[in-house]
Amino acid sequence: MKKYLFTLVIAFSSLCIHAATHTITFGGAAGFNYQPSTLQAQVGDVIVFQGNFGSHPLSSVSVPAGASSFAQNSGTADFSYTLTIEGEYSYQC
Repeated sequence: MKKYLFTLVIAFSSLCIHAATHTITFGGAAGFNYQPSTLQAQVGDVIVFQGNFGSHPLSSVSVPAGASSFAQNSGTADFSYTLTIEGEYSYQC
């Protein structure tokens, strides 16, 4: 399986009052790509990955120091990850 590496950039802002939910899709109309491939988000925001994890397992490649790594490798469902640390998050299929 081809591996895809995309970057999720987290920008911290002390002005953020409410957390947002961002959706990243893959498969279907997006093909073998994550859409969007990059994202600006705040600490506290939730990233929801939508796709078939059985065909395209998701895993973090690198996360900022102190952040938890993540992976989802089965089923067709949503996978959510809450951003707790400012920095750059990279993930792949």
